[in-house]
Amino acid sequence: MITVLFLYRPVAWCFLRGMKKHKTLIISIVAAVVIFASIFIPWGKFWWTETLYYEDGSKWKETPYRFFREHGTEIVYRWNDGTKEREPPYVNGKAHGTQINYNRDGSKWTEEFRNGDAVTTNGTEISYNRDGSKDSETPYVKGKAHGTRIGYSPDGSKRYETPYVDGI
Repeated sequence: MITVLFLYRPVAWCFLRGMKKHKTLIISIVAAVVIFASIFIPWGKFWWTETLYYEDGSKWKETPYRFFREHGTEIVYRWNDGTKEREPPYVNGKAHGTQINYNRDGSKWTEEFRNGDAVTTNGTEISYNRDGSKDSETPYVKGKAHGTRIGYSPDGSKRYETPYVDGI
């Protein structure tokens, strides 16, 4: 009964505009399918945030979705202390925009993405060993190593220094 009432409007709309019967029938069928499907499809599920957890129960990442694709700023957390590791932005399922990466000491470095591809990196990238000690520090400007790269021994002392200018 409800479907018949909802079909009245598109049929009346078609007749008022002088459409032929077959066009009216097609529009009526489409309207009926949409109305029938709306009963079973939770339309609010097209926008949601997925939260994933590590085995120990700490938060791993929060990913916003729109129409079943990543869309918005994802937040990724470190497994050992729960601090932010990075915030990659997504547009329609592809990395797009400025990703903020967080070093363990609290400093930041950024990467630019366009349509899923890394374009530039700016800031100091700090690499760590499994035990948490620093392995190296590399400064970047516009996607190229620029400055002095410092490598560290496991005891924390400087192992090497390599100067870079525009990636060379």
